[in-house]
Amino acid sequence: MADSLTVDGKEGMVLTDGERKKVLKRIFGRLEPKDLTEVMKVLIERFGNCKTDDQPCATYGDYVDTYTWKV
Repeated sequence: MADSLTVDGKEGMVLTDGERKKVLKRIFGRLEPKDLTEVMKVLIERFGNCKTDDQPCATYGDYVDTYTWKV
């Protein structure tokens, strides 16, 4: 599977690190707080560490996953 990402007419593969940072700052600047929370959640789940409780929750019976990411 291949994909392509074009930002402001420039292929994503050729963007410099500085250009990528600028693009992300612009994207984050346009997002609503609720959307920023969702983006942060996705990033932490993807790049953070996960710990699953050894015992299920006493109230609901679910096992709780806790994600942490030191930035």
